[in-house]
Amino acid sequence: MKPNYVENSHPAIISKEMFESVQKEMKRRSELRDFSDKERRTKYSSKYPFSGKIICGNCSAVYRRKRWGPTNKYKKYVWNCRTREEQGVDACDMKAVDEEKLKAAFVRVANRVIKDSDGFIKKMMGNIEKVLNENKDEAKLKIIDSRLAELREQITNLIRLNSRSSIDSDIYDEEYNRLVLEMENLRSKRLAYTKTEMECKNNYSRVREIEKILNGHEMIKRFDEELFEVLVEKIRVISLVEMEFVLKTGVVVREIL
Repeated sequence: MKPNYVENSHPAIISKEMFESVQKEMKRRSELRDFSDKERRTKYSSKYPFSGKIICGNCSAVYRRKRWGPTNKYKKYVWNCRTREEQGVDACDMKAVDEEKLKAAFVRVANRVIKDSDGFIKKMMGNIEKVLNENKDEAKLKIIDSRLAELREQITNLIRLNSRSSIDSDIYDEEYNRLVLEMENLRSKRLAYTKTEMECKNNYSRVREIEKILNGHEMIKRFDEELFEVLVEKIRVISLVEMEFVLKTGVVVREIL
């Protein structure tokens, strides 16, 4: 007999919003790219909750996980700056960070966010608006679009003129390449505006998802990996005892270990 499945017949272990946000974050981590160069693409990129998210405040290198202690009784896990680990203390003097202390720090940060969720959501939205306003200039966009239209017409006229009167090939190539180069440069600028606008729209959606998750969320007593993935973009190590938790859309929360 074919089994029957009934949706929503039991209370969810986690909310639908939390599940969807975690799925998106898992996809992001599976597609994780290095922060500035190919050296940062390693097998450590998505194996643990903190993978790819801890950044050295000195050299901007990604941290990676390491076990300390000779036996299981004394073992603990820490996160090391990759630059220091590979090139020594002269290259970067930032010390290792204890994993359990990081988890405890996140619990405190998460509870601050939960307690003042309206305030944090407002800050997140404010950051999006700031980025959008800084990068969106309608007057400049109109100038770019107008010039692009002029260039398209000039290129079309140049091609027509050449087909009718056979312009000297060197002169034709020089003028054609000049027009095309200017058009490509303007298109790149136009694309940058469009890309910023799309990123802001995506961030709006992300913040709304976070708002749904935080709404009515209870304070947490232990490290919650799903909530960490939803809230935190990266952790910047300022010193052995001070961290900056950079939340989605750029809101920064400082915390002492």
